[in-house]
Order: sequence, then C-alpha cells, then structure tokens
Amino acid sequence: MSERTLYYAGCMASYRVPSIARATAKILELGGIDFEVLGEREKCCGSVLLRTGQRDAFERAARENAEILGKYDRIITTCAGCYRTFKFDYPEVLEMNAEILHTTEIVAELLKKGELKISPMRARIMYHDPCHLGRHSGIYEPPREIISMIPEAELVEFERNREDSLCCGAGAGVRSAFPELSKRIASHKIREAEDKRVDLIVSACPFCEYNLRDASEKIRVMDILELVSELMEVER
Repeated sequence: MSERTLYYAGCMASYRVPSIARATAKILELGGIDFEVLGEREKCCGSVLLRTGQRDAFERAARENAEILGKYDRIITTCAGCYRTFKFDYPEVLEMNAEILHTTEIVAELLKKGELKISPMRARIMYHDPCHLGRHSGIYEPPREIISMIPEAELVEFERNREDSLCCGAGAGVRSAFPELSKRIASHKIREAEDKRVDLIVSACPFCEYNLRDASEKIRVMDILELVSELMEVER
C-alpha cells in the first residue's frame, strides 16, 4: 500500500494568505509529489490556543484532529506554527506516527535533485527566521538553501538571525491583543532591511509574512514558497 501524504495548509494560508497555499500546491504538483488536502474538513491545529494558555481547548483540538491526521503517513505544512505544533506539541498529548515536514524541507530537496527548476533573479533577498520554525524547531538551513539556489540572487542576513532572530511581532496572540506593539516590532525589522538596501524580504511562515508585509511600505515581503512559485512561472 502506497504512503498517503497530506498537505495541511493551516488557517493563515487557507484564509488570510491563500496565495501561499496555491503556491505550495503548484510546487508539490510540479515536483511530482502525490498529496491530498482536507479542504473544508481541515480544522485549526490549535497552536494559538496553546500559546495563549488555553491548554484544555488545545488538547480537545489535538484529539479531534488526530482522528483525521492519523490516516496519513506524511504531513507537509507551510505554517511554522502548525509544524511546531504537530512535531513537538501533539506528541505530548497523543501518539503521532506520521512524518511531519515543513514545505521548505521538501522544496530544498526537490531543487537539489533537479526536480524543480527556477529562473534567475538578480536581487538582494533577506530571510527572516520564524520563531516556531527556527529556534523552536531548529530548521534554519532549508530556506537559506532555497535562496542560495536561485541564480543571481544574494542572501542577506538580519543582524540577529537563526536562534537569535527577533520575532516578527505577530506570534503568541500579540497581533490580536496588542496590535500597536506588534506593528512596532515588525517596523524595527523593516527599518533594518531598508538600511541594508534589500530588494525583498522572505519568510517561511504565513504569520510572519502577514505582519511584516503590513509594516513595509517600500520593500516587498513574500513567503518563500510564493517566491519559488513566481520564479517557476517566469521560467515557463
């Protein structure tokens, strides 16, 4: 019996930044990955519930999701929060047998194997490490490898990066509870990018893209999957 792979889009990519979900589906299809989606059956992973102290509600959400997620051998997600939740938080509540992967891990491997090809882009690209994907989960290199494989592109780092990266300001309910604080934090990162004269800021988390984009008036902000998809479109 063949393995079943699920692409779990997450709430942000499903409702707030659907361009990320579309880009991801396109890349997975062109990369030859057979996957399923839940569509309207997909429920919130519960990450925000856990980060805001609603432990009982989180555990209920985890158990409800497990009934569906348990049918899959591999779960791929674009959302850093969903990734961290499935990979590290769910196993504290229930048994998770599926392999959990972030889309950047998949895309980096597809590019290395030559199963995806992207066009050149002459640009200075700054990468923002999402909290959940970076210091919470230890995934630093796949997004940087993707940028390094874009012909003519230059990777530019924030002064504080990897495990020392500053939060975008959106996580843990901050954007909802303290919107002005959230924007000030994001604006601090945008000013550094402007000082370094970058052309583009990319991240690997829908929350990060959403918040940084709202704070940026001059520099374009994208998810790294949107960037890869766009460059593939240019080539074709």
